[in-house]
Formats: sequence, C-alpha cells, structure tokens
Amino acid sequence: MSPIEGLTQVRRLPRLGKIAMGVKIPAHDNVKEHPQKTDHFVFKPEVLKEYPQIAAVYGSKPKSLDILIPV
Repeated sequence: MSPIEGLTQVRRLPRLGKIAMGVKIPAHDNVKEHPQKTDHFVFKPEVLKEYPQIAAVYGSKPKSLDILIPV
C-alpha cells in the first residue's frame, strides 16, 4: 500500500484526552444523564489515570489552565 502524497507526511500532535466544563448527572428518571456546569474544569478519569502528573500540576479542580495552540 502506498502512502497518500502530502497527507501521511503531516505530523500531528497526539490528543491526550478531553477536558470538560461540567459533569454528567442522572436525570429524574435515572435512565438518562444530562450535563451540569461546574465552576472548574473536569478531567476525564481515564486521562488522570494515564497521566497523573496533570492532577499534580493543576490540582483536582482547576479554575484555569495553561494552553498552547499550535498553528
């Protein structure tokens, strides 16, 4: 199989995980869930398990994050 010219040579940053702005809570019928906004950022548990240094740097309920947007 030959590479796609101009596409497979592009280097991309890996996605380590997602950051949420809230948590999911059960609805009144306990069947569905809906989001509830929090005053802090929420890291998914699987991200914190794989990258525990995130919690060490930002704590359990960070109100701000240092970000870099590559162009």
